[in-house]
Amino acid sequence: MANSTKETYPRVQIIPRRAFVSTPNSPSLLQQQVLRQETLVAKIEAKYYDLKFNGEEVKTFFKKIERIAQINGEKYEDLAMGMAFWKTDPKVSDAIEAIPGYGEGDFTQLKKGLIVKWGIVEPEKIYRKYFLIHNFNYTQYEGGTSTLLEYEIFIGVHKTLITYLLRYKYNPQENMFHEDVFSCLSTDVQGAISKEMI
Repeated sequence: MANSTKETYPRVQIIPRRAFVSTPNSPSLLQQQVLRQETLVAKIEAKYYDLKFNGEEVKTFFKKIERIAQINGEKYEDLAMGMAFWKTDPKVSDAIEAIPGYGEGDFTQLKKGLIVKWGIVEPEKIYRKYFLIHNFNYTQYEGGTSTLLEYEIFIGVHKTLITYLLRYKYNPQENMFHEDVFSCLSTDVQGAISKEMI
């Protein structure tokens, strides 16, 4: 007879968010019961959460910790001040401590700082700096754009990537890739442009 594996689940403790004290002006018994039900929250022990953060999937990370704060009734300020102590890479922890908002417990400021530092560019997103560079390299490998259609395809991808990266402050300067765009033109087109500019 095969050994059956017993599934384990996080232990849940129901705790009252606030005590109800009866007064002469208290609501009816039914209203009291509804109030008690509405103010109960399931508090799951923190050790069951995987809060590891390595600098990737920033949006997913924040969604997770904000949800935990709601479940446990914790303040965002407490999350901000304790974030560097979670299961993170030491380098990431040091970086978090250096971001404005950490020491003050300013969760909003810390969140903005993390987004700026790690660019909110997640692995599943196709609009990443890697694809921007890949677009350059591939176009150059193919000999550069020599027709209007080839250029429109290339520049369309380029603008889409730049717009996304700038939106999340990944690249602070839009003109930083102008030379790279020029190098993706064919040598004939580059020569023609140079003549027009002289």
